[in-house]
Amino acid sequence: MTAVGRGVPAAPARPARSAALRALGLCAIAIAAYANSFAAGFAFDSRALILQDPRVHAATADNVDLILRHTYWWPYGESGLYRPATTLSYLFNYAVLGGGERPFGYHAFNLAVHLLNVLLVWMLVADVAERDEAALAAAAMWAVLPVSVEAVTNIVGRADLLAALGVLAGVWLYGRACDRDGRVRPLAIAGLVVATAVAVLSKESGVVLAPIVVCCELCRWRRKTSPRALLIAAGAMAAPLAIAFAARSAVLGAAPPAEFPFVDNPIVGATWIVARLTAAKAAGMYLWKLAWPARLSADYSFAAIPLAGGAPQDWLAWATLAATAGAIAYASRRSRAAAFFGLFAIVAFLPVSNLLFASGTIFGERLLYLPSAGLVALAALLLSRLRRAAFITLASLVVVVLAGRTWARNPDWASDITLWRAAVAAEPQSAKAHHALAEALYDAEPSHGNIDAVIAEQQRAIAILDPLPDGLNWFQAYRQAGAYHLDKATALAAEGRPEYEAALTRLRRAKSIYDAGARRYGASANAAAEADLDRLLAAAYLGVHDADGAYTAAARARDLEPLAPLAYREAATAQLARQEPDAAAITLMAGSMVTADRGLTQALLGLYAAGLDERGCATTTSAAGPALNTSCGVVQRHLCAAAPEAARLDRQLGRFTEAERVESTARTISGCGR
Repeated sequence: MTAVGRGVPAAPARPARSAALRALGLCAIAIAAYANSFAAGFAFDSRALILQDPRVHAATADNVDLILRHTYWWPYGESGLYRPATTLSYLFNYAVLGGGERPFGYHAFNLAVHLLNVLLVWMLVADVAERDEAALAAAAMWAVLPVSVEAVTNIVGRADLLAALGVLAGVWLYGRACDRDGRVRPLAIAGLVVATAVAVLSKESGVVLAPIVVCCELCRWRRKTSPRALLIAAGAMAAPLAIAFAARSAVLGAAPPAEFPFVDNPIVGATWIVARLTAAKAAGMYLWKLAWPARLSADYSFAAIPLAGGAPQDWLAWATLAATAGAIAYASRRSRAAAFFGLFAIVAFLPVSNLLFASGTIFGERLLYLPSAGLVALAALLLSRLRRAAFITLASLVVVVLAGRTWARNPDWASDITLWRAAVAAEPQSAKAHHALAEALYDAEPSHGNIDAVIAEQQRAIAILDPLPDGLNWFQAYRQAGAYHLDKATALAAEGRPEYEAALTRLRRAKSIYDAGARRYGASANAAAEADLDRLLAAAYLGVHDADGAYTAAARARDLEPLAPLAYREAATAQLARQEPDAAAITLMAGSMVTADRGLTQALLGLYAAGLDERGCATTTSAAGPALNTSCGVVQRHLCAAAPEAARLDRQLGRFTEAERVESTARTISGCGR
């Protein structure tokens, strides 16, 4: 390799018109392959990260500050991700460009970034390999790779697009940072600074820019100028890397710790050797997906890719990886260009490979977006050794076939239903794919007339997860299964007992899994999730006429989330089933005091009207309608009993003034404690 880093391409100068036509041709190929992607909607994580994130809905200084000070998934969850540049790009689309909830502009933005990346791959290969036709073939093939659909057509695949833009631009600019005599070019250095910032602030894996730059220089090492060039590059990249590291450390340090569930990446629960073998197996599978993208999926979590155990599929994947590594090593001895692109692919892949450390996912097609550039460049260099006619014919055929598969893959991202139907067809052993399809079906029909289909799909997810021990299992799948059965039970009314029983079975398992997770992390991991689960349990217990179980679950939910009215209502219903009407009235009154929920007050008035108020004095009229008559003896008695409980819950919430007010009001009105 003789061109990288010299500051000028070694290839013969091309007329500007010819270069422009080639660039337009590459763009046309990519646009043709992705032309039908504009019909895709906000599928997968796009709704949560764009439609449901208020930070990107208005271009204000406060929102920019929130983006910079919080993690990627804030406030909905934590996954150890800090990607402010990506989130700012959503803000740009939504608020600045006025895209709002119309997906077209987001797809246009993604495709524009992809086109820039395609052109950068073309220029980089041309500079490194000094072969124009090989560079065009590499860029054309990479432009239409079907595995890249998850990065391009999936709106929130933008993180991979932007990180790749930063890395590719950074490497290309580094080649122009110094001329042949070692003189510095300030504009290229400034561009390298910007490219580094874009890479590392868009996605964590953007940090690979630094080692790839080192590989670039090592592959064309010149004793006289290389040390100085690397020193200049290090200085240019140091500031954005340091700023990104400091910001990430501050934000993640203030956020709850990220969790990597076993079902997302089974490697986290494996021994060291099994984890490495499984990661190597996944690497071999990536190569197969790149070469033969017949079955593509948005999810490969448990149990789509079993842990390595010596199965024939494992050996095939390992053999594929070994053969590819051997081929790269052999080619590298014959060509510095091959050495560079081989190192490019390896270095770009390592952070997402699970080989060095376990990440949040075992396998994701989007993760191959940047590494595939190096592999495709190697393939193009190999093809270019054929006779020119054979090379052009074969390369063109590959581009057409890949573009056709990309075109066919794009519609899978039209909606959550189409996406997850494609996923369960491609990876039927993925529990999360079945779970996601059940959710998509449920959300698609507000009347839930398709509840049987929803339950059947969720049952397929449960069947895959059932063998897992509680400590490794996923409580959300069982929670959803229980909720679906409750919905069906409610619709069936008097005939819903079997569905309540099914719901109770699923929710008990969910509770067991949740408790195992809480023990593992040393505390209640998520009070809101636990309270939600307890409220569902209370409903299921009520459905099977287990009043004691219902009250225990409802009381637990009330203590976890005192401001949620439903728990008070469920607890009161259970107390009525236990023939404890006074206790039910006290529960409803305490809930009304804490939550100020009008529905609880109405339920209490209904309870008095049903016979608990023998003197008929509990209800009075007010401008707002029926109200409690605090001069009535039974109301005063219940008020005295409810006030301490309401005050306790207020103090638990940190509302000490409200707690004192409740106790003072009770003493004033009812003489409690005298």
